[in-house]
Amino acid sequence: MGHIFRLLHAAHIIAKYRIIPAAVKQQMPFGARFGLFCLAPLTAIFGLRKADNINKNMGLALAKLGPSYIKFGQFLATRPDLVGEAIAGSLQQLQDNVPAFEHKLAVAQVEKSFGKKLDQIFSEFSQAVAAASIAQVHKATLVDGGKQVAVKILRPDVEKRFARDLSDFFFAARLAESFDPQARRLRLVDVVATLKKSVDAEMNLRFEAAAISEMTELKKAFGDKLSTNADFSLPTVNWALTDKNILTTDWIDGTPLSDLKAVNALGIDMPKLATNIVTCFLTQALEFGFFHADMHPGNIFIKPDGKIALVDFGIVDRMSKNERRFLAEILYGFIRRDYLHNAKIHFEAGYVPNHHNVEDFALALRAIGEPLMSADAEDISMGLLLGQLLKTTETFEMQTQLQLVMLQKSLVIVEGVARMIDPKFDMFKAMEPLLKSWLKKTLGAETKVKDGLQAISELASHIPHLPAYIDRVKSSIEKLDDIAKSDAIMAEAAKSTRRHNRLQTALLLIAVTTFLSALYF
Repeated sequence: MGHIFRLLHAAHIIAKYRIIPAAVKQQMPFGARFGLFCLAPLTAIFGLRKADNINKNMGLALAKLGPSYIKFGQFLATRPDLVGEAIAGSLQQLQDNVPAFEHKLAVAQVEKSFGKKLDQIFSEFSQAVAAASIAQVHKATLVDGGKQVAVKILRPDVEKRFARDLSDFFFAARLAESFDPQARRLRLVDVVATLKKSVDAEMNLRFEAAAISEMTELKKAFGDKLSTNADFSLPTVNWALTDKNILTTDWIDGTPLSDLKAVNALGIDMPKLATNIVTCFLTQALEFGFFHADMHPGNIFIKPDGKIALVDFGIVDRMSKNERRFLAEILYGFIRRDYLHNAKIHFEAGYVPNHHNVEDFALALRAIGEPLMSADAEDISMGLLLGQLLKTTETFEMQTQLQLVMLQKSLVIVEGVARMIDPKFDMFKAMEPLLKSWLKKTLGAETKVKDGLQAISELASHIPHLPAYIDRVKSSIEKLDDIAKSDAIMAEAAKSTRRHNRLQTALLLIAVTTFLSALYF
């Protein structure tokens, strides 16, 4: 009942702010439409009176519902097949924008975590300079050395709030999957589980510190091979002042990209900056296989020399080498208009069941790609491509690929950032050289030889353990023999028991018949 009450309250807020377009309402399941119909009287009385402004009202509604819904809204921005393209478009602009919690609570958390008074750790400790749904950031100066640092502190009771709301999301997803085959195909429960995994990681700031450390190592290992336009800087973690609830890093001096007017005032080449941000993200995803999955404008700082600095590694994700190859070939296939090869990659990856026809799927991909690739740069959208691809693949029983959900979300966010900087930005043109170069390097003969040598090396590393493996196999075979013998004995015993039972039944029937006959005669 608690789930139902809270979800009805959320539905009322969503209806009140009139953020669901009529076209989307028509596509909703009957149950959802009926629920909105029942809420109509309340909406008419308490709803906003002004003309619909989906972008504005969406933010107002989710802020009213709380941080969990803001996070869920950001997550759903990549799923136009779930919420409709109009709502997905408005959600792409959504960022954490919640009031800061009280300064004294932040001070109390610092003192509790490190067992010292605040003035023994920091000579200065500012009011919150940024506040999001899970944590907020303070600027501080260390007592020891006078270095400026950023101190990120979890919101009080945030875990309890998210646990309750995520429980509601699971309830709604399970309910939808119980009654709607489309919901089962979209794997709503698994989608919410992916969100939960992401949020759980965000609520342990040691994980974020570890993500910064890993990204720093990967970037260092890549070294001079990292092109200038893909370069970015990272803060350094202060591990002595970091725990589950607090993360302390170097302070990044730069202009947040969310202040576009100030970034413009730096006098840097804005179209080039847009390309650099996309290249920076794709380099992480393809080369490192580990990427910042929340590159919205508030998490990107621009230094005076135009260099990119990234903060807030609370949401990161990784991709296997095969997943990176599938993604690169699919995107490059659209760019090159090689729809048949693109279709074959979908089948090879297992995204589309094998009982479908590859040529038919290639035709469906052509129907998506041709209108997009023939359009002007400002009319081409990664979000639109992904949305149409998900909608079209319903015919081919293509299920949601959970391993790519965060990547899809990040691509949409990064494209939105690039378009904010340069309205005429062409995402596919920017991606083409990097995808081409990476595929050539990955699929080339030299790489295949390296992969083969690596496989041989891994196989060779198991040779010293072969005697132990053989002993295990022999032991397993002996156990199977014992089980088989035991099964044979049990089967014979069961057979004997059945014969005995049949004999007893026959004797009983004879006895009963004889007794009744004696009574009759």
